[in-house]
Amino acid sequence: MFFLDTEDRSCSSLMEILHQYKTSSNQLINTSKSSISFSPKILQVIRERVKSHLGIAQEGGVSKYLGLPEHFGRRKKDLFTSIVDQIKLKAAGWASSQLSSAGKLAMLKAVLTAKPSFAMSCFQLPVSLCSRIQSALTRFWWDASPDKKKMCWVAWDKITAPKALGDLGVRDIQAFNTTLLAKQVWRIVSKPECLLSRVLRGKYCSKKPFLQVDAPKAASHGWRSILVGRYLLITNLSKAIGDGEITRVWKDPWLSMELPSRPVGPMQEIHQDLFVADLLCRGTREWNIPMIQSILPQHVPEILRIKPSITGAEDSYVWLTSSSGVYSAKSGYYVATAMEIIDSTANQNYYKATWRCKTSPKLHLFLWKIAQGALALGENLAKRGLVSNVTCRHCGELETAEHIFLHCHFTRQI
Repeated sequence: MFFLDTEDRSCSSLMEILHQYKTSSNQLINTSKSSISFSPKILQVIRERVKSHLGIAQEGGVSKYLGLPEHFGRRKKDLFTSIVDQIKLKAAGWASSQLSSAGKLAMLKAVLTAKPSFAMSCFQLPVSLCSRIQSALTRFWWDASPDKKKMCWVAWDKITAPKALGDLGVRDIQAFNTTLLAKQVWRIVSKPECLLSRVLRGKYCSKKPFLQVDAPKAASHGWRSILVGRYLLITNLSKAIGDGEITRVWKDPWLSMELPSRPVGPMQEIHQDLFVADLLCRGTREWNIPMIQSILPQHVPEILRIKPSITGAEDSYVWLTSSSGVYSAKSGYYVATAMEIIDSTANQNYYKATWRCKTSPKLHLFLWKIAQGALALGENLAKRGLVSNVTCRHCGELETAEHIFLHCHFTRQI
């Protein structure tokens, strides 16, 4: 994909580039398979001139590039509908219908929830589309076949909770979408010289830094999606002090490696544009304690715990929830879903009994269904209002999990 304006000089430069490529590689560009996409305000006369100059007669913009639409309109959910269709087609395959519960769970995690990953790493999917994807995944998990719907025994938020909390750990689509978008944001802040960062900051961040810029009224869907990921990243983003040259004292989080923290309190006008490097002694790269005590007296202990770089390394961003300081989709997902591992002894024993016992994955899921009340036992059916057959067929007592697996005389004989 080449981007250029409509001047003859630009068109001639592109033609020269393509000619050099042909000469070097002995490969010819096929103009009949190429297309041009114009801005909506380009006049028809100019369009015809450009197409004639480049020798390309076909106008594009309605096809897909790497599986994503070239242009975005207002109804974005229609543009991503193919993702839902791909998931349903994969789930309805003959091989999928023959899977056990353990096989379904593996396919759900490794294949079906991974289908929209590429699109989600670039754009925010509409909420309605995420709901449709979730519905397709739910039906695949509970239904025996696409033609016969079955009862959903466990809510989706329990299925997406982590295994450490006793659940299945399937990804939540909306949260994972935000997590992948935050990865693009991390790339922009950690590698400011890369092409993506320079283009986006040059277009949208001329007046404010990237982490503080507001969303303009006329912004692409891609930029708005990146800002969604930015909201997640800045919740746990801080700066590691090297030489202090690019870290602003009052606007950047730099005081702590545990929480994003910046100085607060009264600020004199002459100090509002102060950088951390101004708080260091020139030459020795040690803290200027008298200056810190005069400007930031309430933060002296916090600042003195920070060790600036002896070698003069640049300041760098740090993702606080990762031990390496580098953002990862895994750590971002747990922040996006606000999951906390419960440390009580009783729960730890339950997790080990369910998922860590030495047995087959099929029995792991069977134990999970018993614990979650997800089997069609009489007690569970009665809770759903289905009271036609709630007793044990062997002894006539109420069919509960404890009765049918432990106390029934038929079970004891087995």
